[in-house]
Amino acid sequence: MKRSVAKIEPISHVQTIRESRGKPRFEALYGELRERIVLMDYAPGADLKESKLAEEFGVSRTPIRRALQALEVDGLVETKAGIGTFVTSFDLSSMKDSYALRMRLAELLGDFPPNYQVSSLFCEAEELLNRAKALTGSDDFRSLLKINNGLQHLSGKCTGNLELRSISERLYYRTIRIYYDMVKGRHLSWDDEVIVTIEEASDILKAVRANDGRGVGFVRRNNMWLAVNRITSFLLVR
Repeated sequence: MKRSVAKIEPISHVQTIRESRGKPRFEALYGELRERIVLMDYAPGADLKESKLAEEFGVSRTPIRRALQALEVDGLVETKAGIGTFVTSFDLSSMKDSYALRMRLAELLGDFPPNYQVSSLFCEAEELLNRAKALTGSDDFRSLLKINNGLQHLSGKCTGNLELRSISERLYYRTIRIYYDMVKGRHLSWDDEVIVTIEEASDILKAVRANDGRGVGFVRRNNMWLAVNRITSFLLVR
C-alpha cells in the first residue's frame, strides 16, 4: 500500500527545509530522507521519485538529486538508469563486516581529539539519557531509533577527524535498519533493548563528564559488540 509522503512528518519540519538555503538545505534534505529510510517510512524497494519529493519540500529537483546521490553512496538507495531510485534491501551478509569496521573506528575516536572539550557535550548527553529513561514502559520504536541516532551523532563530535566521523556515520546508517527491524518485529526484546540503551547513554554521559573522548568510543564499541551478538543469536535460531 502506498503511503502519503507528506503525512510522515509535521508540516513545520518540512517548512524548515523549504526555508533553508544552500548547504543547510541539502543537509536537511539528506538527513530527512535518510531518517525516513531507517525508520522504514520508505520500505526496501520503495521508489523515491524526484518530482514528488521536490514538490513536497518546495525545492527544485537539483538538491533532491544531490541528496539521493549521497544516499546511494551510503548504500541506502540504488539508482537504476531510466527507471528510478529505489530504497535498498537489508544486506545481512555484510552486517558483521560493517559492525566490525564500526567497532574498530570507534576505538580511534580518542586518537583525533576535537578542538573543544568533550565535556561541553554534557547537556546533549544528559538529554539523550533522559529520553532513553522515558522509554521505560512505553512502546515507542521511533524514539528508540532517534535516541540511537543521537548517540551516534554525539560520539562523532568526540573526534576532530572529519573523515573518521563521516565513515563511522555512513556505516552506522547502513546497519541500523537491521537492528531497528528486529526490535520493531519483536525479534529482540523491547524491554531489554530499552535497558541496554539507558545503560549506554549513562556510560557515555560519564565519559563525557570526564572529558574522555576515548572512553565514549569504547562505550560505543562495546555496545556494538553486544548488539551483534544479540542479532546473531536470533539469526542462528531462525
